[in-house]
Amino acid sequence: MTGTLLKINGVWVTDPDPDSWSPVNCYEWTAGSGRVNTTGLFVGARKFCKYKLPCKWTMLPVADSAEIQSLIEDGPDFAELEFWHNGKYYSISANASDYVPQGLVRLDGGEYYKNCTVTFAER
Repeated sequence: MTGTLLKINGVWVTDPDPDSWSPVNCYEWTAGSGRVNTTGLFVGARKFCKYKLPCKWTMLPVADSAEIQSLIEDGPDFAELEFWHNGKYYSISANASDYVPQGLVRLDGGEYYKNCTVTFAER
């Protein structure tokens, strides 16, 4: 596999679909944060941001899918990721959702999954 957007546990994987590639910064808030009912205002403060990376591949060869799945499921408890975002590479440790390959297709002598999805969330 060759790619330039995502490295999982030290291995560059096939780039996720461009339309799905959108790393998101999610804010973590202090305890007790939220809306104050009597005034309608928010209380609390942002502590820091964590990344969430939704990934989707379409027409991914079965061999590539198996390698991605193995990197996620057979590796350490947390995946070590390196990913391209906003013009530079970021490195994080992340949890992975279930890796889901769907729709096996046999085409031109090869086997492909129509869709493979996983979401990584920084720990």
